[in-house]
Amino acid sequence: MPSIFEWTTATFKFFQNTLGVSPLQVVSKVAEVSESVVDDLRTPKVGNAPVEAVHTPQVVSPSQSKKAMRPHADLTGANLQNTKLQGVDLTGANLTGANLRGANLSRANLRGANLRGARLVEANLTRARLPEVDLRDAKLRDANLKGVDLTNATLLGVDLRGANLTGANLTGARVLETNLTGATMPDGSIHK
Repeated sequence: MPSIFEWTTATFKFFQNTLGVSPLQVVSKVAEVSESVVDDLRTPKVGNAPVEAVHTPQVVSPSQSKKAMRPHADLTGANLQNTKLQGVDLTGANLTGANLRGANLSRANLRGANLRGARLVEANLTRARLPEVDLRDAKLRDANLKGVDLTNATLLGVDLRGANLTGANLTGARVLETNLTGATMPDGSIHK
């Protein structure tokens, strides 16, 4: 986890290099900036420049998201809420802390991806391939995981309340301290 100094430095570099504003301008506007303005200031280069170069939390619009999605992409903290990503290849991608609430990742390939602390509440992961993924502390409440491949995945401290795991493959998966209240299990039974 980066220190506050490293995060601040990276944030200033992001604004200066991507948006063309000085760190002083950024600081003077922080109090005035609302969430909607931050969305408007997001970089148009996410789809054109290597996403790996941006180490600050990102806001990726649905129109840019397909361009930014590729194997081993660094999407740490990205906001991909309600994004349509069916069949996308994110093998080995870093999605630590990403917001994928309501995203459609059906048939996506996330083999070996890092989804630690990611928010996948109400996401559609039907028949997605997630072998060897790290889902520690991820939020998958009410997610559709029907037919998902979680072979050798790490599910420690995961919130799976109300999730649909019908037909999921959990062979070799590490499932500890995971909340499965109300979840539909791979055999179709409801966990109490």
